[in-house]
Amino acid sequence: DQFNSADVLLIAIDTAVTVVSLPNAAPQAVTATTVTDADGTRTPRVIVPSNTAANLLLPNGTTVPVSQLSIRVTEFTVGPNGPKRMPGSLGNNTAYTYAFDISADEAIALGASSVQFSKPVSYYVDNFLNIPVGSAVPVGFFNKTGGYWQPSFDGVVIKILAVNNGVAQITANSSLTPASASDLATLGVTMEELSQLGALYQAGVSLWRVQLPHFTDVDLNYFHGLGPTAGPSGGGNSGAGNSGSQTSTPSSGGPPNVGGAGTPPNCKDCSCNSDNSVDGCVIEIQRRIMKEKIDLWGSGHTLNYSTEKSFGNQFSGELGIPLIGNVVPVNLLSVHVDIEV
Repeated sequence: DQFNSADVLLIAIDTAVTVVSLPNAAPQAVTATTVTDADGTRTPRVIVPSNTAANLLLPNGTTVPVSQLSIRVTEFTVGPNGPKRMPGSLGNNTAYTYAFDISADEAIALGASSVQFSKPVSYYVDNFLNIPVGSAVPVGFFNKTGGYWQPSFDGVVIKILAVNNGVAQITANSSLTPASASDLATLGVTMEELSQLGALYQAGVSLWRVQLPHFTDVDLNYFHGLGPTAGPSGGGNSGAGNSGSQTSTPSSGGPPNVGGAGTPPNCKDCSCNSDNSVDGCVIEIQRRIMKEKIDLWGSGHTLNYSTEKSFGNQFSGELGIPLIGNVVPVNLLSVHVDIEV
């Protein structure tokens, strides 16, 4: 039998490699190659916390401990051919945004399907799409066996407010107030990680931060139609740069939210389309109903929800017809209306 497959674009892994010894007595930073396209410039970085151990997950389900990892980060979503470089198709509600492969030479040599860590490592990349600080960063991992994306915990957009004595002071909320000790604990940010940030970045830098429990193909994605920008471009922002409302549970995305969601689309004239729906929000303004569609990953089907028939929706079965003005004539006795459907 013969069949035609979709076009596939092969890419070489990043030439920049950092060797990390495990378990490590001190935190170690990994810096990958800086990438620039029409969407901006970004440099991926990984911070491996101290006392981290790692295992290689082999295809037969067994694990092998490793004493060192040669780590590389290769971005898929670069330039006009970015969509063809993606390891798998995205869900209907997920915008093509930013995806990468994070790998270790030792895992590739043994044919391991993943690198698993005893504690999450922190992944940072420049906020090249200008997502508002405090917004969630949805995260998905690609299941290579099933050929679909699996949701994980959200990350968050942070900003470095200052660097004091080599230690970064960060914020993870839209009001740009410094993160408290409680906020840092919620995010899983330690003092040693703040010291690493102080050595890697200057004050004023905004970053996406997510925590990775293992290495595989990763997608940091946003929902269609939400956020500060929209529309296709040459790189990882084709239809994206879109911040959505995420939760602290695996939706598509890291630690619990410590900030607000992005800015909804501007639709003041209510003429977006025939039913006056707002793309991404899926709110039909004139009908006063909300809709949501959720992909059932790997099945090709969706779950669809609408408030149109929900109990208490008093507007769905009502039609307002003005019959007289604000002033009732003194000689008016009654008003009769005939309606034919």
